Amino acid sequence: MLHYRPRSAFSRTFILEGDGEEATLHTKLLTKQGSITIGRDVYEIQKHGITSGFWTMDLDGVVVCSAQKKNHLTRTLEFRCPMGFLLLRAKMPIARTFRLKKESAIFAKIKPYGPLGRRANIDELIPEYHFPSIAFALWLCSLSWKGYH
Repeated sequence: MLHYRPRSAFSRTFILEGDGEEATLHTKLLTKQGSITIGRDVYEIQKHGITSGFWTMDLDGVVVCSAQKKNHLTRTLEFRCPMGFLLLRAKMPIARTFRLKKESAIFAKIKPYGPLGRRANIDELIPEYHFPSIAFALWLCSLSWKGYH
């Protein structure tokens, strides 16, 4: 299980930790862009176009993961990463819980604490999960929780 928490009470920087891994997730002020730092690696997250609904996560200029919003009216993203082609989808239309799925198999469940909380747990992880991909999926979920999607 992984745990997600803010660095401080009003911070835009969050910590993701568990299973011997740790990442720092940061969202730039008033944008849908940011970064994820894992050890010495800094993954840059960019949104391509104001209304595109397309994000990439790059490491040293090489795209590691990408996500495309399927429809502007839903909270479902087509997610490409080293684990394959997945769907990041809200459990229900108004729920804050997200699932990262491949066909009917759940790769991860991202569940925040309560309706307004800034903390979350990531569980039901597959044993061979790719930590940077999970961090990127969580970063995208946090945009939805903030109302940015």
